[in-house]
Amino acid sequence: MIGVRFPVVAPKKYKGYKMSYTISGTTNASSRIISINTNVYSVESTKLISANEPYSIDSNGNNKIIISRATSGEIVGFGGVSPTKTYYGNDIGLFAGGENRNNSNTVTNNITYINISTTGNAQFFGYLTLARSCLTATSNGANNRGIFIAGSATGYTPYYNTIDYVTISSAGNATDFGDTTTELNYFTATSNNTNNRGIIVRKDFYNYVTISTAANASTYGSLTVLRSSSASFSNGTNNRGLIYAGNYSSTRYNTIDYYTITSTSNASDFGDATVARNGLVGFSNLTNNRGIAAGGYNGTVSVNTIDYVTISSTGNAIDFGDLLYTGSGASSMSNGLGNIGVIGGINLSNIINYVMITSLGNACAFGELTMSLFAGSGTSNA
Repeated sequence: MIGVRFPVVAPKKYKGYKMSYTISGTTNASSRIISINTNVYSVESTKLISANEPYSIDSNGNNKIIISRATSGEIVGFGGVSPTKTYYGNDIGLFAGGENRNNSNTVTNNITYINISTTGNAQFFGYLTLARSCLTATSNGANNRGIFIAGSATGYTPYYNTIDYVTISSAGNATDFGDTTTELNYFTATSNNTNNRGIIVRKDFYNYVTISTAANASTYGSLTVLRSSSASFSNGTNNRGLIYAGNYSSTRYNTIDYYTITSTSNASDFGDATVARNGLVGFSNLTNNRGIAAGGYNGTVSVNTIDYVTISSTGNAIDFGDLLYTGSGASSMSNGLGNIGVIGGINLSNIINYVMITSLGNACAFGELTMSLFAGSGTSNA
């Protein structure tokens, strides 16, 4: 085999029924990259590249077959890319825990999965070690470990300090990882991706773990404003994490804090969200530097607000668009550089929405969870 790698960057634009794609990668041998339009079966482009030379092909919304033909004559086909699908290397998203609204609001230990680049319904993955809601999750990205953190039982007591982990690409039950330093719920968490540090935050409680090494959490720093039920995301290996909005007692905040994930120091002020709220979710396209915060509760009603920020530049959030429904207590994840963000459990339901992180606009329908959920968690191997 000539070892062709074809990661596909997610759609640049969404216009009705067509999406455009940038297909890029490298080969480990001199090759000719051929793009075939399967609508008319004609060659759209051909390019000769050297070994390890990067290439990029725009699909312009058409169905594609991408073929790499080595100078030795060997041919490797990538396969079809349709206007409603992309393919991306690290693309598995997990939903875990939460209150099962189909079963008297009892908490669940179910873990389900989706392929983020392919719209569709969630499927069964395995079980947490402990059924709980109001938990949080993060991962070390392509290193393929997801962790599910703390939470609470039906009725919000007792609180737990349990941390579980799974190998995201292999369906199966979770394994005990260790404990947080305090038993609490309504945490938020993020990580610096393959650099392996996960940060867990609630009010004045700030823990960190090394995601690749099962062990108890350690203390970190503090926020500029005490709050819980916030959103979190980061720019991945660029090492900046954000804590977004939240509440303390009956007060909702629009405060956004930032911190350097590898430095055990206190957070600093970043700017303000467009709406003060709690119970929102967040995700990002990692080193591409855009963070998204969606949904939440403003103290009176749930909202469908979607904001965005440039993670590497402090400043106030900007309106991105709207969710299909108002809602708080959802779960979210993205496929990172693939640029697709997914939000599940909106409006205390089984509804999943998605957005294209690089393109402002309203969310679109993705599929359904296996049950209607509130206060679950989500992460991915991107």
